[in-house]
Amino acid sequence: MKKYVALKDNLGRIFLSDKIKIDSYKQRIGKNEILVENYKKFSTISINKTITIFFFSDEERPFNDFINVTQNKLYLLENVLKGSLKQTNIVIEGADGVGKSTLVAELAYKGYITQDRAVNEVTRKMREEIPKEDRIQGVKEYLEMDKNRKLVFLYLSDENVLKQRIESRKNISEYDKKALIFQRLYLDTYNELKSFSNIYIIDCLGKTPAELVKEIENLI
Repeated sequence: MKKYVALKDNLGRIFLSDKIKIDSYKQRIGKNEILVENYKKFSTISINKTITIFFFSDEERPFNDFINVTQNKLYLLENVLKGSLKQTNIVIEGADGVGKSTLVAELAYKGYITQDRAVNEVTRKMREEIPKEDRIQGVKEYLEMDKNRKLVFLYLSDENVLKQRIESRKNISEYDKKALIFQRLYLDTYNELKSFSNIYIIDCLGKTPAELVKEIENLI
């Protein structure tokens, strides 16, 4: 069996939305509550309503954005129940191509559970057709909603590097083509709201995934 986690915002729910559940049951182990759900070709185990691990047979696989943790001992059930994973309340945001998914996967590998995008509250506000005051107000409300949440914007200070990353992709979407525009909107939003203590910005230019993980660990 292969194990995956889905840390991109809403990815797990979207994946399960059209799947037919065969059965489910709850189990309590010490202070931990476990929910097991069985589907036709896979199963899920949700632990304390915070982390869900997807179990697939070797020939089955989920969406590309799922993170494979099959070989990672931190995700063994007995280790998770002992606290091997750390919920960080950190949300990683930024334009396509800056390295969000790579960083989220690196953090997950080390047992740090972060969220890849806040789609409704932040990502969809970073559109040129959204008036600036609406964009700023929307993100401001998100920051005020939970003062313990840390919203981290990633960016590349050299726009040519971002452009090269996008152009190197096999399939370039319409959103990809506007990555530079979206990055500028993220930067503008940060500059407007940087007085808030729970918004951060990290320049990824020239940094390895390990170095970026260190910066997030400092926030944790």
